[in-house]
Amino acid sequence: MLSDTTKERAERIANETGARLRMTKDGTFAVLYLPENVSVEDIYANEEYQDFLPDMDLDYHVRAAEVSTDPEPFKDANGNILAPARADYEVTDPDYNLQSYLDYIDLRDIWNTTRGQGVSVAVIDTGIDTDHPEFEGRISEKSFNASTDKVVKDYGFDVIEDEQGHGTAVAGVISAGMNNDEGITGIAPDAELIVIKCDCDASGEFLRSSDLVFGLAYAIECDADVVNMSFGTEADTQLGKYVNLAYDSDIICVAAAGNKSSSMPHYPAAYENVIGVGAISSEGYTLADYSNYGDNSDVLAPGTTYTTAVNGGYSIESGTSLASPVVAGAVALYLSQNKYTEFPVMSEMLKASSIDLGVLGEDIKHGFGALDVYALVWEEKGTIT
Repeated sequence: MLSDTTKERAERIANETGARLRMTKDGTFAVLYLPENVSVEDIYANEEYQDFLPDMDLDYHVRAAEVSTDPEPFKDANGNILAPARADYEVTDPDYNLQSYLDYIDLRDIWNTTRGQGVSVAVIDTGIDTDHPEFEGRISEKSFNASTDKVVKDYGFDVIEDEQGHGTAVAGVISAGMNNDEGITGIAPDAELIVIKCDCDASGEFLRSSDLVFGLAYAIECDADVVNMSFGTEADTQLGKYVNLAYDSDIICVAAAGNKSSSMPHYPAAYENVIGVGAISSEGYTLADYSNYGDNSDVLAPGTTYTTAVNGGYSIESGTSLASPVVAGAVALYLSQNKYTEFPVMSEMLKASSIDLGVLGEDIKHGFGALDVYALVWEEKGTIT
């Protein structure tokens, strides 16, 4: 990978190494795909290429964030008992009663006034089950395969088809259809999904971090309102530059904190201009035993969800990968009522409206606390100091 480069310089390096070149439209980020008969070791060992090496990074694998968990309910920082509550809204979807995680985010009557209408959420992941009834009429033709540079509008929905399942699960949490007499409902069921597919292996590990960079760059080009990134790596990659560009473009980036029970930086969640989301356990308001914390987690959300699966199905999935789209969906609900909210305000609203857990105020394990959707959208917030 070449960062902060130019088209001319990237083309010169590609020509000299015999590599295939791929660049973002702004020409500052590029990837070199080596010929089959040339290895990374060959490049590093060849004295002719030594001048190029300081500007190059390897294109690493990136893990999707998905694991299992166990329940453990608790109290808030003031000692008040936190009891789950079903939303004050009648839903015709037959499996809605299985979505117990919705009881822990305080929806109340939110869906009577906002369901995310007019908001686009870019989901950078493994794709989506394009034939799933929950996504009918909800997938944007702007959707994109970041590994092949193909847009749905030009090549059809097959280019974003999900073979692995992770992206379908994440998308269902955000925007599964409501009152369509099918399965479940998403948190922001009227939000538009801009699906951005990146190649991965059977375990859900993305093959190239550069694809994720191209995906975020594309989401910025599309002027998405929210970007969900349910993946992460310990390496501080070039994704950070495009996170800052998204910030400057008034796009709200949300990311999974990671599943290693660690406070070590996990990117992109640990970036300053990203809302990092940790997970609470499946039956209560305690930090899930797998969830990362510290700078990786600004707020917490349910990490165990009953959501969409490939081949038109449904399944229980767990991990901070699922907590992140819970918050992304809540952000979509807020933006639907407050369209031009910039990141600093959105971040502060989330933190100020959260249910304080652990010790009073922000703490390393719980961040600013657990997501409270009703408080986020409707209640008067204080100021974080």
